[in-house]
Amino acid sequence: MTRPTETAQNLLATGERTKEMPADFDLLIIGAGSAGLSVAAGAAQLGVKTALVERGRMGGDCLNFGCVPSKALLAAAHAAHTIRDSARFGLRV
Repeated sequence: MTRPTETAQNLLATGERTKEMPADFDLLIIGAGSAGLSVAAGAAQLGVKTALVERGRMGGDCLNFGCVPSKALLAAAHAAHTIRDSARFGLRV
């Protein structure tokens, strides 16, 4: 595998250039959602020199806006229902 010799710019989410770093990677993963994070972790464990690029928040939509927050909301609603329903078991909360 040939390695690029040019320089990649390390950019913040705002697009501000912070510093130059060598572009010497075997694998470039675009997107740090659940799939990108899994692939990056697996590749790194295999010793592949890996770069992971994410425009927004690490974890992608599922972690930050979709699946995980939805499940947390459902768990909170279930807990609230259990507490409200506890009187039939002789508990007062």
